[in-house]
Amino acid sequence: MPEAVGVIKDSQPKPDAVRPVTGVDLRLEVDRKAGLDRLLFKSLDHPLAGSEGIARAKLTRFLIEGEYGKLTDEQKRQISSAYKKILCDPGLASTFELKPDIVANIKAIDPKYVERKGEEVLVYNRKTILKIAASEILGGKNVAFVNFDLKDLRMADKAGYADVILRDFVKTMKMVAGEPEFMDLDLTAARVGGDEFCFFCTSGKKLDRKKIEQAYARVNEIISAKVGYYFNEGTGKVERRKNAIKSPGEENPFVFAEDKKCGKS
Repeated sequence: MPEAVGVIKDSQPKPDAVRPVTGVDLRLEVDRKAGLDRLLFKSLDHPLAGSEGIARAKLTRFLIEGEYGKLTDEQKRQISSAYKKILCDPGLASTFELKPDIVANIKAIDPKYVERKGEEVLVYNRKTILKIAASEILGGKNVAFVNFDLKDLRMADKAGYADVILRDFVKTMKMVAGEPEFMDLDLTAARVGGDEFCFFCTSGKKLDRKKIEQAYARVNEIISAKVGYYFNEGTGKVERRKNAIKSPGEENPFVFAEDKKCGKS
């Protein structure tokens, strides 16, 4: 766990002042303009607060004024849980186990299937990634969104296998983001809808569009090689087939917002 950050004297601290807690990136927990009063902890039901104001005050003291190291393990766990609920997609930030009848259906068509227990996967939710994007744009950065739409997730859900596919997809996105050829893009994964995900990319320089397109193709390549289990409405049975990303059709999966003054060098 991170230790004390140290007291910040500036009344308008920079976003970098808040460090990650248990692997969750907290780059935007302190708003650039509004300072500590705009911490993203605005939930009234998280375990640290009786009111929104008290929550912000406590977390400010814990994370900004250097008292985080004084907390008990249980208090740190509660803070981590609160961050996950607010910043990350709640549907994936939990463990799961396939029901016995679902496993039986899968093994009936794939005897070699090895039962899997799903682990939690932390990925930003729509609200968080849009806050990050807004902050970067206001800061004069060039940004891009790379959109993915999983194919037939509803049928996978009917087969009871959607949770596995969703987690595998997030892991694939993070793996690609960490590959040496794409690390300089600083790709951030987010879930922006039920079956919709995106990479967010930001830079103070001109964006490498070709490389961004290659990252999209790389995710598509890996996902297309994986298999999942889907309900076939025609036969009324579960079938084993390859996963896929929906063809974008007329919609461009790449959205760029570039400042002409940014990254000319």
